[in-house]
Amino acid sequence: MASIAEFLVEKHRITADQLEAAKKGAGTEEQVNLRLIDGGVITATELAQALAEKTNVPFVSIKEFPVNRSTISLVPAELCRRHGLLPLEQRGNELTLAMADPSNVLALDDVRAATKMHVAPVVATRDEILAAINTYLRSDAELHSLSSELEQVNRPEYNSVLETPSEDSAPIVKFVNLL
Repeated sequence: MASIAEFLVEKHRITADQLEAAKKGAGTEEQVNLRLIDGGVITATELAQALAEKTNVPFVSIKEFPVNRSTISLVPAELCRRHGLLPLEQRGNELTLAMADPSNVLALDDVRAATKMHVAPVVATRDEILAAINTYLRSDAELHSLSSELEQVNRPEYNSVLETPSEDSAPIVKFVNLL
């Protein structure tokens, strides 16, 4: 099976010389793809669109997709982070799932097992997926830390022993910013 970079050559989107230059010193297909992007030969979006075309899976831009927080909550945050994916839409028992690699069978199986739903992958750029994960799936540890800080502030000994936190570092301000 041809790599995505070879597919780009077949579709005349990059030249064979550009591919050979990217392959020099690259150990994996992912490294070749990153070299093509870093070298300005293609953009991450063009690579994702080519992957979508090659695998016959729709391409989406998460920036332009209406994100639904209740849909995102269907898949555990840890699973989204581990596989680099984001649930986008639910229609009945079907979950639309943004992925950088729609052929990642392990990720698809993990989401199916966690949600008990049929999963329909769509391709998005890895950067958009990671940015959305960082935006919509805040770490439980971060929330726990803020909760602990808020509890400390409410203790009488806190106010007598410690200085009053600055306006920007106050736990309640951090909590509101997190929301």
